[in-house]
Amino acid sequence: MVRNLPNTPAALLLAGRIHYAFNDRTQADACWQRCVEVAPDFAEAWCSIGEAAWEHGEFERAAQHLRRALELNRHLEPKKVFFLADSLLNIGEAAEAVEVLETLDRRDPLPPFGLFLLGHAYAEQGVYDQARKRFEAALSADPKAINVHYALARVLDRLGEPQKAEFHRQEYARLKGQELQQIYESRTSLRRIDWADVRPLARECFLNAGRVYASRQRWEDAERHWRRALEVDRENAETRLLLAALYRQQGRYEEAERAERGELPASQPVAPASLP
Repeated sequence: MVRNLPNTPAALLLAGRIHYAFNDRTQADACWQRCVEVAPDFAEAWCSIGEAAWEHGEFERAAQHLRRALELNRHLEPKKVFFLADSLLNIGEAAEAVEVLETLDRRDPLPPFGLFLLGHAYAEQGVYDQARKRFEAALSADPKAINVHYALARVLDRLGEPQKAEFHRQEYARLKGQELQQIYESRTSLRRIDWADVRPLARECFLNAGRVYASRQRWEDAERHWRRALEVDRENAETRLLLAALYRQQGRYEEAERAERGELPASQPVAPASLP
């Protein structure tokens, strides 16, 4: 894909994600670095570098790249903003974490995990009344949030409310015990999972590569990759719909019906088309 579409940001981004999915971080970083060289304003590439750094505990690097992504796209996916906020907390930049999360909260109400991060950021600054407010809001949305009970207990101690703090410590201990029991009970089912089955990942690789080719109107290559995705997983609805849409645009109605049923159509030359 990268050979066929050199200097195409979407191709470089996807290539990096495929390398990263198969634990080749060196090649992934090379693809993403090339991507930001080719397209410095492509926020998704900065995000990918930052997320990988966050996952490996490289919080300074994560914060640097995720900051840049947020500058380029103020409507960044909330999960990625959380990666930035967590990185900032880990490098002692609690005030910036508060600013980032409060800005996001004004755009989209924070889910429990976002409220937990914001409460933690306020607690790091010693603003315990605001921390308490965010932790209590998180528990209102998810009363079983174990870490929030623990964090709220510490804040309540700071606010001079030991009885309420003790209640949340007990809830933490109770929920933690339930969690450990559930982990024990799930071990048997986990042993039955085939962790070596890479078909779902392979399907996504072919599916997304087809999308990149389709965005460049390289329909033969798009079809070839979507057919491979269908070979890997005949049950995937998204693959079947994409192939069927392509075939219908080209007047290949019988093949479209077969694709919708999860059957692999016979290969034919593809004429130019445009997908909706």
